[in-house]
Amino acid sequence: MKIEEFEHKIIKVFSTNEKKYITVKEISKLINVNEKKYNRLIRRIIQNIVNNQKLLIGSCSKGFFIIETQDDYNVSINKLLKIRDGIDKRINNLETSWTVKRLMDL
Repeated sequence: MKIEEFEHKIIKVFSTNEKKYITVKEISKLINVNEKKYNRLIRRIIQNIVNNQKLLIGSCSKGFFIIETQDDYNVSINKLLKIRDGIDKRINNLETSWTVKRLMDL
């Protein structure tokens, strides 16, 4: 299946889903693919849909969801900020460790 087909099917899942939250496992079942094999691809496609098509899809521990309210927006943004904070911390630790290593090699 081509990426465009995956994208179309995933958008259709969000437009027809009656539940508030939907997991990758549920998306996998609805588009008839193996969850374990396509987990990362599904997540990447959802990310691309948000970034390129500007659809309001958020995520939280319960799954993905359409952002419809201020609370939905806040939940999604707060999750992304926590992820960004973790990435920033990792970058800072790597930079510090690399600097220390280089100084010790002198």
